Amino acid sequence: MNSSNKNLTALYEIREKAADFINQYEYILVPVGKFLLTMTLLILINSKIGYFEMLTEPILMTIISLACALVPIGFTPAALGVVILAHLYTVSYEVLIFGAVLLLGIFLLYFRFGPRDTVLLLIMPVAYKLNLHYAVPLIGGLLSTPGAAAPTAVGIVMISFVQTVSAGRESFAGKEVGVETIANFQNLADTFLQNKSMWVMALALAATAVIVYIIRRLAITQAWAVAIVVGTVSELILLLIGDLAFSTNFNFGLIFLGVIVSFGIAMLVRFIAFNVDYSRIESVQFEDDEYYYYVKAVPKVMLPTARRTVKTISRSGKTPDPQEEETAGEKKISLKDSFRDLTGKAAAWKNRIGKNGKE
Repeated sequence: MNSSNKNLTALYEIREKAADFINQYEYILVPVGKFLLTMTLLILINSKIGYFEMLTEPILMTIISLACALVPIGFTPAALGVVILAHLYTVSYEVLIFGAVLLLGIFLLYFRFGPRDTVLLLIMPVAYKLNLHYAVPLIGGLLSTPGAAAPTAVGIVMISFVQTVSAGRESFAGKEVGVETIANFQNLADTFLQNKSMWVMALALAATAVIVYIIRRLAITQAWAVAIVVGTVSELILLLIGDLAFSTNFNFGLIFLGVIVSFGIAMLVRFIAFNVDYSRIESVQFEDDEYYYYVKAVPKVMLPTARRTVKTISRSGKTPDPQEEETAGEKKISLKDSFRDLTGKAAAWKNRIGKNGKE
């Protein structure tokens, strides 16, 4: 038992040190992270549809990544969208038009995304490449809002579009405008829109993000852990139902492996972002002039701080009174008293505002 407590304490220490390091060097780590993420995404795009040779040059890729590192992260999807359209231009006009319409719809939806949703959208292609895209809706549901379903689904749709163009480049190629243009456009639309695997995967992951968010918000013990477990099971069930209903021919061996690893990643995120001690839950009930309050407080897991003793040394050389010695941390204010003080201050402000209004 003692060894397990020591291991947990060591993990908490690592977490605290990592958090302190990130906070101290955030001004360096954030731009470096954006640079690496943008460079990785450019490499993935060029590996699939790198038809515009100038955009595949390492120098230009570095310049684009540096530019994205120095601006808010919201500009990165727009820059990558321009890169994708430039590659599509070299294939055919119909592919360019179809891609432009698709990206326009995504950008219109994008204006409703928050910064965290933008990060989810950007990490989806990287996670998909590693077969860890099942972790994205779990993390989105834990750290964001139900809106995390949108970037999750949009990421899958965009990945599928790039794969469709890459696989059928020869059938979509051609710059001459004529009768074949309409046929090629129809062929691209049918191939993309009839991709049942894409729609099943996008809807399953989007639904998972919403499920995780709803359970995470419940006032139950271990809500985050329950949300992760239910979300993981929901992913598997939804994908299985979609496969049986639409004959998507998913490789459930890879899916199961990716889901298990994603479960571990989500639990790690929980440990970092939300670690509380449910064994020390406090329930408080109090009232003011207008309301009754029922509060359930769950303390965070905090590392024990070193106890410091403050002694008073008299100039006369006499031994100080033991009652004058005060140990740091011994004076504790109960949670109930804290809430009473808070409601008292709120009531005073209400009365003051009311008097000012009457005057």
